Amino acid sequence: MKKKLLIVAPGISQFDVGEVFIGYKWVQELSKYFDITVLTLRLKGKRTIENGELPVRLIHFEEKSGLHRFERFNAIAKPWYFCFYRDVKKWLDVNDETGDKFDWYHQITPMAARYPSPLASGCRRFSLGPVAGALPDVDSFKSELDTMSWYMKFRDVDKLRFKYDPILRGSYQSATKIIAAADYIKEKLILELGINESTISVLNELAVDSVMVTESDLVSKFEDRNKTIKLLFVGRLVRTKGVKDLIRCLPLIQNDVDFHLDVIGTGTDLEACIDEARKLSVHNKVTFHGKMDRNDIDAFYKSADIFVFPSFREPTGGVVIEALSFGLPMIVLDHGGPQSTVNNSVAIKLNISTPQALVEDLANQITSLSLDDKRREEMAYNALEYCKKNYLWESKVKGFSHTMMNWIIEK
Repeated sequence: MKKKLLIVAPGISQFDVGEVFIGYKWVQELSKYFDITVLTLRLKGKRTIENGELPVRLIHFEEKSGLHRFERFNAIAKPWYFCFYRDVKKWLDVNDETGDKFDWYHQITPMAARYPSPLASGCRRFSLGPVAGALPDVDSFKSELDTMSWYMKFRDVDKLRFKYDPILRGSYQSATKIIAAADYIKEKLILELGINESTISVLNELAVDSVMVTESDLVSKFEDRNKTIKLLFVGRLVRTKGVKDLIRCLPLIQNDVDFHLDVIGTGTDLEACIDEARKLSVHNKVTFHGKMDRNDIDAFYKSADIFVFPSFREPTGGVVIEALSFGLPMIVLDHGGPQSTVNNSVAIKLNISTPQALVEDLANQITSLSLDDKRREEMAYNALEYCKKNYLWESKVKGFSHTMMNWIIEK
């Protein structure tokens, strides 16, 4: 008989992107191993999980915030969460007295570390995660963050809340187990909240269903040795993603490298990046594609030669794992999520110090990797194997399920 697991996961959906889709995938895979009840939230204007989609029992709560029209603000600030937290806490209190008994309790979403968990009330054994976020700005880049939307600066109060908010601190300090999405959040929980290291395990929340290319595809790609090197960036165009730094490095790439950069995504920094390319006279070397359909994005992944993702405030990095699934060598920063997501066999990881140093390092490493066919080929095959080993949904959640079963039987 399956163990009974209660999961808190507001707003999860198979029809959306980001953490609500990731949360859905976690529930879907965990349902193979546990008898699951999900406490979830119907978000206004969104198609969220409904009965019959998965073999789980759903307890729905309704969004009470009236700010759903402001989509990006709603996604970042989650103003609905405080009512959801209160309603779930009440439900749990009643259920503890008269309802079902569960073998374990777990909260998946929200994944940002700034949200307290209603599971912390009572004497239940519970786990949180994978938890990410609360990654501070790099000091040397702060002067360049004026283009960020005002609500993105909510992150600035995270450090104060970790230090002084008793409800947030209590959520982590009373958790039986915590899954950190990357090493930096594990260190933060230990240093700022005094969490015992044995309580925390590190497991990235992201995965893919399968690798997207075969080794034969890679053989065909590397048969053409005299071609334009296709650089690729995929992601939101906000200042912290480092696209402007990537544009600034293009004039410094050696003349004997024939390259073209494709940038997929949109955001508040798009026009600034287009202007930067024109100002530096590299507009003929870069194409801004804006928002694209999934199939079109996959086509760019498949044809690219190097994935460049110089984000300097990246909690995890879903696009990094997508790039791995296409066997792409990559250049990322040795900071935040990507620092833990990939190793040196599949990625060149750059140290981060100043904007100018980053620009120079990007240019040097793009030049070096573009001219080294053998290294790119080796990294491409390594990327496929690394993805198969670490980032396939089925095997990843199966391993986590075994870990959770061990937690349940521990006294």
